[in-house]
Amino acid sequence: MVKAAGLALAIVLAGCAAETPPAEMASGETTIPFIRSNGILNFRYGGEEDLVYIHGSGGQWYQVRTQGPCPRLQTANSLGFDTRGPDQLDRFSTLLAEGMRCPVKSITRSDPPPKKQNG
Repeated sequence: MVKAAGLALAIVLAGCAAETPPAEMASGETTIPFIRSNGILNFRYGGEEDLVYIHGSGGQWYQVRTQGPCPRLQTANSLGFDTRGPDQLDRFSTLLAEGMRCPVKSITRSDPPPKKQNG
């Protein structure tokens, strides 16, 4: 009986480990870790009202899309993050740009943003 209970517990624990979602989702979506504890190095407006590039503290760039237009991203001097849980920015988080709440739609790894064009 004890062996059966131990085997059942091992199966349940193995199943829990298999269900833990990876940091990188199959669709190319990801999360930005340590968003509150280490912050970000930089961010740049992406040229569209729903796009911002975030330079994570680990050196990786991310492309963050919001669920709709967030025009204050273009002029924001700083960004806030409402993560409502773990210390990571994910698709359930919200960007705060000059008092405007902009729910996140997707986060993907990215090359650095394009250089600004003069003129």
